[in-house]
Amino acid sequence: ENGFAGIFSIDKTLAAAVGAADPSWEIFTEPVKSQLARSNGLQQLSLLLQFSGFSNSSLNPVKNIFHNTGLTLLHGGSAGSDETVGGELLPGAAIAAVLMSGDYSIAATGTVTYRNGKHVLGFGHPFFDNGPVTLPMAQARIMATMASSQHSTKMSLTGKIVGTIFQDRKTGIMGEIGPIPEMVPVRFKYIAENGKETDYRFALAQEPSLAFLGPLILRIALVSGVESARLATGYNTLEVHGAVRLKDGRILSLDNFYPGYQPLAGFSFLNSTLHSTGQIAARLSSIANNSFESKPFAAVDVDFRSIAGRKSAKLEKIWVDKSTVAAGDSLSLYFRLQPYQKPPLVKIQKIIIPRSFSASQATIIAGGAQALSRMEKRNFPAKFQPGNFDQLFHLLENSRKNNRLYVQLVSFDKGAFIGNHELPDLPPSIYPLVKSGAAKGGISLSRFQINTELSFPQPFMIEGLEQLRIKIKKK
Repeated sequence: ENGFAGIFSIDKTLAAAVGAADPSWEIFTEPVKSQLARSNGLQQLSLLLQFSGFSNSSLNPVKNIFHNTGLTLLHGGSAGSDETVGGELLPGAAIAAVLMSGDYSIAATGTVTYRNGKHVLGFGHPFFDNGPVTLPMAQARIMATMASSQHSTKMSLTGKIVGTIFQDRKTGIMGEIGPIPEMVPVRFKYIAENGKETDYRFALAQEPSLAFLGPLILRIALVSGVESARLATGYNTLEVHGAVRLKDGRILSLDNFYPGYQPLAGFSFLNSTLHSTGQIAARLSSIANNSFESKPFAAVDVDFRSIAGRKSAKLEKIWVDKSTVAAGDSLSLYFRLQPYQKPPLVKIQKIIIPRSFSASQATIIAGGAQALSRMEKRNFPAKFQPGNFDQLFHLLENSRKNNRLYVQLVSFDKGAFIGNHELPDLPPSIYPLVKSGAAKGGISLSRFQINTELSFPQPFMIEGLEQLRIKIKKK
């Protein structure tokens, strides 16, 4: 299986990012656990990350996943930017390696072991043992020590960022007081049903060697903010608007619609908070951990608008006004929707058969974004295996939205995928050669061709998939 940065599964992460798989916690925690296992002795040192400003409910599921892995997540404190904490970084003083700073903060705290001018050594053990790094370095203060015969735990307060950590080695960290590394500003807003707005602002460290950790801590922060600002714990739908901006000028939209309570394996459900934050984190992870090109982030901006109730509808049936048409003709597609705890609806959309359509039969497939993407991943797996960053970004920016009904016109095809590039409707003289090449690998045969895809906005998430077959007559 291909992987991002040798740790992330390109299949699982990208599938979750485009709605073709569930964004489970394991997608983000497994890479961190793999990195911990690769770092010699890290489990015995019990790396401790202090989380400040986070809710218990956002941390507890992740704490349980990391139990006995060598990584401990602990609630800590954080001082304001104007508050002096910890004083000068002299031998014996507390020092912090910062992963997140602002309304939420995450840092690992240790002790300064040596200082020469602006250069500081600390910890006496590795952070993640990643060698050359660029991480914010901050003052800190030890507030309390929880004694243990095995390994004592120190509760700390993270203070002002005063410099940069440049080395993360087995014997400790090395930093320099002065320049502060650029971080990724994150702004997100929660808008409650009554219109009350809650704003959160923080910044993420952008160290490439820790890209495996960034999506996880971002998701935890988003979950914490949404859950803290919610007015109630009942059914609610989240309408998300936002964007991720890259340093190269590209913008990836985060707009989508999440009614929650999507069924998962094992008789459980994915609520709107976990569904939305998981897909956002997976989209950022697909970029940060891609194996093609380094693509630093410029900013992340996202709004969560809460709508009371579960705004979802199941697609129960589709039918057409005529079962035989000619290329260029139009037909009426009817579809019956069953909204959650509401009366059923029947809607109609006009579909035009492309003039270039040459097959004698066609299949009309209608469904929601999630169901259609999962079916497409089964039928066209090569489309989800990008060969370069442009193809990866194209998949992300063209992913489907949950609050749309999608209609595809599909025909049987003798085509192929070379990489993720589609070659539909191959001539009879060429197809046998391609078929023999597929047996050697690198080429995937395709039995279907998507001739047209249309989408129609809806006031709820569409669930399910329906299809029917029509005949195409020659004029």
